[in-house]
Amino acid sequence: MIKLILTSREFLVWIILLVLTTASYLLGVSQSLWILLALLFTFIKGYLVINYYMELQNAPFIWKYAVLGYLTFVIGVISLVIGWS
Repeated sequence: MIKLILTSREFLVWIILLVLTTASYLLGVSQSLWILLALLFTFIKGYLVINYYMELQNAPFIWKYAVLGYLTFVIGVISLVIGWS
């Protein structure tokens, strides 16, 4: 049972999310251009959550790309706000 859990795709995605969350936090604390890299990590994390945990990987085109479009829009707005400040 444990071996099955440790080799599942969801467990691997969860580990990647943990690593990216930690890296985003450490980069965001520096208050420099590293914040943009932290936003990139946030986008990747959002993409993984959308595909694997929201199970939109095999969803109809409109649903998957509507959610991905929203994610892209939000990250873009945050990037613009950071650029202006």
